[in-house]
Amino acid sequence: MSLLTFLLVVVGVAGMFLLLIAPHEGGHFLFAKLFKVRVIEFSIGAGPRLWSITRNGTLYAIRAFPILGYVRMGGMEADDLEDPSGFHSKSAWQRIVILAGGPAANFLFAMLLVTGFLLTQVNTDPGKVFTVVAGSPAAAAGMRVGDSIRGVNGKPFDHPGVIQEVEQVSPGSPLTLSGVHADGQPFTYVVTPKPDAQGHPRWASGCRSSC
Repeated sequence: MSLLTFLLVVVGVAGMFLLLIAPHEGGHFLFAKLFKVRVIEFSIGAGPRLWSITRNGTLYAIRAFPILGYVRMGGMEADDLEDPSGFHSKSAWQRIVILAGGPAANFLFAMLLVTGFLLTQVNTDPGKVFTVVAGSPAAAAGMRVGDSIRGVNGKPFDHPGVIQEVEQVSPGSPLTLSGVHADGQPFTYVVTPKPDAQGHPRWASGCRSSC
């Protein structure tokens, strides 16, 4: 393993730890502040302090090794249990919420990441072609991956299923598909459907799109 590869692995692992640690500790911190628990320190990382600042009696710190993190609250140490604004001064349900805040923040953060990723995969072009099968009617007509079908026999391609609707009106008849290539250049294809395994004339057996 080269030095560069090793460093990339280290950075990647550290980043994964931060994605787990920061929301988790942030959840504890948020509810502790909400219930007016005295927060002594909120740190991300372990080891020597790289940066810190104190605001309203709380030390915020970033430490050298991004493998741990913690929220240090008043009333959680042996000589500090009677702190009137400490963790143990709060009601049982408030303490439970503070403790559960970390896992809840992890869950919410994970859901946001997954939702964000899925939103980037949403196809807003109902006629975009993702796959063209070799030897199919679509391939024979010259269709390419990345093409965007905008019309079928003069009917606007404005929703999924347009091609199927047109095929049902005139089974087996040639289809005139108009649209634009991925580079923005216009195209017109004449596709002659061929029977599928059940004997139904289909052109789409050679194309995969949101249609």
